[in-house]
Amino acid sequence: MKKLFVVLLILSLTAACSACAKPAESPAAASKPEPDYTPKEMTFEHVSVSIRGMEELQSNGLRVEGDPEDLLKDVTIVASVPLKQTPYVDASVFDPHIDLSSIQSEGAREIEISCKMLDPDYGRIVSITPASITVRVVADNPLQEITFGHAAVSVVGSDLMKNRSLIVTSNLDEQLNDVTVAACVPEKSVPEADVSVYNLRIDLSDIRSAGEYELPVQSSTHDIYGQVVGITPSAVNVTVEEAYTLSGVPVTVRTIGNVPEGWYMATPSSLLGTVSVYGPASLVKEVSRAIVTVDLDALKWEEGSVRQYCEIKLYNQNGEEMISPLLTIQNEGIDIDGGIIELSIMPTRDFSVLDMIQLKGQPAEGYQIDRIKISPAYISIAGSEDKLKELEELPVEYRAAMILDTGTVDITGQTGEIIYELKIKALTPEKDRIKIVKPGSSRVLITVEISPTAHETAGEEPPADTAADGTAPTDEPVPYVDENTVLYYSPEGGRYYHLDQNCPSVNPKYLPLEGQFTYAQLGDEPYVSLKPCSICEAPLR
Repeated sequence: MKKLFVVLLILSLTAACSACAKPAESPAAASKPEPDYTPKEMTFEHVSVSIRGMEELQSNGLRVEGDPEDLLKDVTIVASVPLKQTPYVDASVFDPHIDLSSIQSEGAREIEISCKMLDPDYGRIVSITPASITVRVVADNPLQEITFGHAAVSVVGSDLMKNRSLIVTSNLDEQLNDVTVAACVPEKSVPEADVSVYNLRIDLSDIRSAGEYELPVQSSTHDIYGQVVGITPSAVNVTVEEAYTLSGVPVTVRTIGNVPEGWYMATPSSLLGTVSVYGPASLVKEVSRAIVTVDLDALKWEEGSVRQYCEIKLYNQNGEEMISPLLTIQNEGIDIDGGIIELSIMPTRDFSVLDMIQLKGQPAEGYQIDRIKISPAYISIAGSEDKLKELEELPVEYRAAMILDTGTVDITGQTGEIIYELKIKALTPEKDRIKIVKPGSSRVLITVEISPTAHETAGEEPPADTAADGTAPTDEPVPYVDENTVLYYSPEGGRYYHLDQNCPSVNPKYLPLEGQFTYAQLGDEPYVSLKPCSICEAPLR
C-alpha cells in the first residue's frame, strides 16, 4: 500500500507542475478561424496529356498514324477542389493520360483520356473534355510492293553437270534477259532495296541425264527487304546434252594485215602445238583445227624477237569458223581464249639487179636492143641493221654462159630474145645473219630483146651504138629532144634517169619517182652521173 501511495503522489505533482508551466492563451489566439474545406470548382484549359504504351505498341509492330499529340492539344479538365487548396493546385496533379499498351492490331481505336488524383486532399474530377480521342493504328513498317526490271538470274549446279558429263545447250541468257520481279518490301527498306538480295537463280543440280526440262526461277526471302511475290517468266526451258572433250586439235598460225615496207617477219610459230575442245558432243565432233590470227597492222615493228598473245578461233573441215559460247578451248585442263605467238622481225634493204650487170658487145649487124627485162628488178635482203649496213653488194653466182664472172652480159652477135639466169648466193640468218626475202627464190631472169633495126629493113646502114656513158657517138647527130622534157629519178640513191615516172624497172616502193629535172639539166650536178634507163627509153645525152 505504501508503494502505491508514493506512485500516486508523484503523478499528482507532475501534473501540477505541467499546469503551472503552460502559458495562458491570449484572447486573439482563441478567436483564429478554422481552415475552409468548402469545395470550389476550378477549370484547367489546354491541359498537357501524356501518352503511355508507345513502346508496347511498337513492339507489336504498330504505330499511331499521324501525331496523337495534335488530338490532345485542346483538353479541358473541370475539378472540385477544397477552397484551402486552390492556391496550390494545377492540372498536373490529376495526371491526365492515354494508354495505348493494350492495342494489338491495326484499325481505328477510341482511347479514353484518364485521370487520377495524386492526393485525395485536392478534391475530385468533375469532367474531362474531350473525354476520349480516336486514333488510327497502322503497321509500324508496312509492306510496299515494288517491281524490279531486267533482274539478273544466276545459274547454279553447272559444276555438278560437268562432273556428270552433261552440258546445257539451250540459250538461257536469251530466256533470262528480261526478268521482272515483284517483291513486298517493308516501307522503311524501300529506298535501299535491290533485286540482288533475293538471290534469283536456276538450279541445275538435280539434272542427271540428257533431255528437256522446265526449271523454275527460284528466289530467297530477306529479313530486311521482304520477299518475292512474283517472277516473270517464272520458269525456263532447259535442253541438256552429253558433253565431250576432243583432244589433240592442231593449232596453226595465220596473219592478217601487211608487213610494212622496209621490214621482214619470219613465219610466226605458236607455243601451243595442240589444244583440247570441250562442249556438246554434236558440236565438238565437227571441230577440225584451231587457228591463231596475228594482226600485222597492230604490231610494233622493231628488230628482234617478239611474243604476242593472240586470239584462237575454231574451224570445221570446210574451213568455216565455229562460233558458239558452248565451245571451250582448253590447254592442260585450263580454259583459254588465245595463245602466245613467237615472231622474228628484221629490217630489209633493197638491191637493184640492174646495178649488178652491164651489157658488153653489140648485137649482130643490122640488129638492135629493143628492151631489157629483169625479173625481179629488185632483191630484198633481211638481216640485222648492223649487218645490212656492212653489206655493200650481194654475193652473186653467175650461172648462164653469157653472164661473165664480173656481172657483164655479153650480147656480141646476138639476135632475137635471149634469157639469162642470175643466181644469188644462198644466205641464211644463222650463218650470214642475212636472208633473201624477195623474191621467194634466189633466181633472177634477165631477158634481152633484140630485133632488126628499121635501117636494116630499108637497106641503110644501122646507126652507131650508144657509148657506155649514155651519150651518142659524136659522128652521128643525136635525135632532137626538147630541152624542157621532164626526166625522173629517185633521190634515194637512184643511178638512172627515166622518161616514165612509173618505170617498171624501179622498185614499186619508190614509185612514183619523186625526183625530176629537165633534159637541159642533164649536164648539171647531181644529174651528170645518172645513166639513161633503157627500159623506159630515156633520151641519151
